[in-house]
Formats: sequence, C-alpha cells, structure tokens
Amino acid sequence: MRPSAAFLAALAALQGTTGLAVAEGFPLSVRTTPGVSLPLSEPQASTFGAGFDLQVGAALELAPGLDVEAHATYVLLSPSDPGPYTRPGTALGLGLGARYRVVLDGTRAVPWFGAGLDAMDSTGFRLLLTPAVGVQFPLPEDTAPVQLGPFVRYHHLFGLAAPAGYDSRDASILSLGLSVEWRDAPTPPPPPPPPPPG
Repeated sequence: MRPSAAFLAALAALQGTTGLAVAEGFPLSVRTTPGVSLPLSEPQASTFGAGFDLQVGAALELAPGLDVEAHATYVLLSPSDPGPYTRPGTALGLGLGARYRVVLDGTRAVPWFGAGLDAMDSTGFRLLLTPAVGVQFPLPEDTAPVQLGPFVRYHHLFGLAAPAGYDSRDASILSLGLSVEWRDAPTPPPPPPPPPPG
C-alpha cells in the first residue's frame, strides 16, 4: 500500500522545518511504535489486563547508525474484571532517547536497539525507562523511504509520587508491536571543483 499524498506532504513539511539540521549532514527520521502492552509486575498484573501503548518521535542521525530522538509516550492498561478499578490505567509523557541501528551487508534487515527516559503523568509524576530491541525492513525504493518491522519494548515505570490513596509502587510492562519509520536520505557532499585549466 502506497502512503497517501497527505502523509507524504506532512513529512515534507516536517523536513522543511528542520532543514538546517538535515543540510548540515544529520538525516531526519520520524517514527511511531504502536504495541500491545502486558503488565508483568504486581499488583498491576492482578488489577489490570492487556492494553496498548504508542510512542511517536523524531530523531536526527548524529553518527552512522546512531539516532537521538525526542518523543511522546502513551500507555493504557485495561481494568481487570472483576477488579478494584473501573477505569483503565494510563500514563502520558514526553522524553528523550537514543537508538543504534546495525546495518548488515547482504541483507535488507536492519536490527536496532535503544532506550528512552520519559517524564510521565500517571496519577502523579513518574519516570519511565524504556529499553527496546527490534528489526526493520525498508520498503521497495520505488514506494517511499519507509521501514517496517517488529519490536519488543520493556517499560519500567518508577513510582515516585502519587496522591494519598493511590498505589505508587513501580510497574513493569512488556510491549510487543510494529515500528513504522520514515527516514530522510543524507545530503550528499557537493561535487569537487573542476581542475584548473592547464
């Protein structure tokens, strides 16, 4: 399926707003990683069921294979039935992260690993640590500069502060999902000047 014209136009606009960084040799990428979330720790595993999470971010490739990004993260866990809660458990925040892509010769697969740290609002202020691994496969070059692939991400939500009456213990959550990434091509160096006339 080819990306819609509106989607490509939005990416072009985003690239235009960051043209200085790209022009200086730092390729831009935009990535989203929707996934299915499963609580691992107690008491979350007893009071919540499966849910979903979404991370959306933009990154610059500061060195070959090394991306540094800013992103937004949302996590939702459905309430267990029966259980003490009638509403889902949620966390929303902003953070920074880094990722390293391993480019292998002779294959289209691009393994990667990385981690992020987010400031989250989840019934009080919390920190979220998100190590992750995955692999991506670029689409054919005649479609779009997009890469797709599965990933596994671990969420560790530190219980730092919560109002009285709320559980503020740490939470561990596993996420399985699909990474979708648009990558800009690096700006080629200018051609060398012509030799002086002899």
